[in-house]
Amino acid sequence: MRPAFMDTPQWKTYAPNWRTILSAALVVFAFPPWDLSFLIWFALVPWYAALYRSPTIKEAAIQGVWMGFFMELGGFPWVAYAIHAYGNLPWPVSILGLIIFCFFGQLQFIPYAAIWRWLRPGEYGLAASFAIRVIVQGLVFAFLYTGIDWITPKLFADQLGHVFYQAKYLRQIADIGGVPILSFGIVLINESLWAFFRYWSHRRTMEFPSKNGVVAQLALACLFWLGILIYGHVRFPQIQKLQGNPDRTVRMAVIQANIGDFDKVAAEQGVGRAAFNVMTQYYAVTEQALKLSPVPQTAIWPETAYPSTFRTPQFPEEYLRDQTLDRFVVEKKLALLFGGYDRIRTRSGSEEFNAFFFLNANDTSLQVYRKHNLLLFGEYIPGSKSYLPFLHDWFPTVGNFGRGDGPKAFPLNFANGSNIVVAPNICYEVLFSDYVLEAVRKGAQAIVNITNDSWFGSWIEPHQHLALATFRTVETRRPLLRATNTGISALVVPDGTIAEKTEIGVQEILNAEVPVIPAIDTLLLKWGNWFAWTSLFLGVFGIFCYWRLRRH
Repeated sequence: MRPAFMDTPQWKTYAPNWRTILSAALVVFAFPPWDLSFLIWFALVPWYAALYRSPTIKEAAIQGVWMGFFMELGGFPWVAYAIHAYGNLPWPVSILGLIIFCFFGQLQFIPYAAIWRWLRPGEYGLAASFAIRVIVQGLVFAFLYTGIDWITPKLFADQLGHVFYQAKYLRQIADIGGVPILSFGIVLINESLWAFFRYWSHRRTMEFPSKNGVVAQLALACLFWLGILIYGHVRFPQIQKLQGNPDRTVRMAVIQANIGDFDKVAAEQGVGRAAFNVMTQYYAVTEQALKLSPVPQTAIWPETAYPSTFRTPQFPEEYLRDQTLDRFVVEKKLALLFGGYDRIRTRSGSEEFNAFFFLNANDTSLQVYRKHNLLLFGEYIPGSKSYLPFLHDWFPTVGNFGRGDGPKAFPLNFANGSNIVVAPNICYEVLFSDYVLEAVRKGAQAIVNITNDSWFGSWIEPHQHLALATFRTVETRRPLLRATNTGISALVVPDGTIAEKTEIGVQEILNAEVPVIPAIDTLLLKWGNWFAWTSLFLGVFGIFCYWRLRRH
């Protein structure tokens, strides 16, 4: 028996349609850690059915809200854990934070749903021409979604196309159009399947000419994906050949010491004792790495591995810690990359940064990369420095970091006199395609990402973070080495394959052989995310043209 409130107009207007929930679930399960990527081929079809059944544009837009909400709820439940662990807030408040985040995490579905319902692409009689049916019901709406998705602010820059991170042939197209070109194809095939199923279920009552439009639309989508598959079959062996015969290789050891939450250790042991134990463990595991064969040319410690600022000491123990690390690098003749904190003195005091340090093997000369893309409510609170300083009294565990200058490329010198130019980034900066592209344009031969995924739990987020990061290798055709505190550390080679990776929650050394291949100027490196902004233009222009046709 249905509850009485479910028959009220308010419920029918604002409640989620079961088809919307089904679509959101299909999208969630297509992504890691479940990796049922085949679901994405038809995941949006139930949602299109929900939009078509929405009596008004407002109700369709509300289904767009619910689509984004349930996708975030199923895909990012670890946000509540992060708020609880990192913000030191009670679970009820953390869950409330997750719910708020879910309403704002996938905003692209709202305007897309409203425009889709406004033009009602299922109304075949409105598009009498064969060409109009093909363009409107297929290409235009796929372009529109891709463009809106690109310009919509997102905390983690995730897109539908990321689902194909394991598809070795399909992902190769990203060096031409990035992830948006895969998202475009996903929407195109889903839109075409929706049109086909709608035609099939109403074929006895619809005009016969509409059949040609539906078949052509579906054929167009299949041809698009066939083209991507053919490109992948040609491109993949080309890149594999370069990887198999690189100009040279660099042996780089990722030190996954399995130390995640320093604050927790400090609370149990005291700050000084905890810092001593953390450094002792990193030194010990690094010495183990130096006994491996082949011997690594450099070691990489992950984000926040160094438990204080480096070379800007405020206390004697910090000065001694800096000196000990410098001596270690000199004695071991080891280039060392590590995450920690940097401090710059200003007129009003000092400013701290989440930093990535490069210590060269021969002379311990230092290069510092300071994180630019800070994590909202994790590393900064908007307006807290200038207008709302009391917020840091309310949330003392949230960082108050300065913002670095932006993308960099640093030469890393080894003890034997050779070097490699590296594009450094910290944590989720690797998710932003334009940011990494700019760093590679500065001459980087490899990408190194350090992160501390322990802040986000051990189940879903580490898999998602790695999956999204893999596309930077395809887009730039540079290898990516990820160093994490508790996993998953990984080497991703230029064809997008995760060549080596560690387990989660274990102490492990990833002694990776990083291939340095001849620089490839991909179309994405030359033109940036050209497909995304072109999609936005074509989508808006196509909708405008269709609107004009409807008026006449």
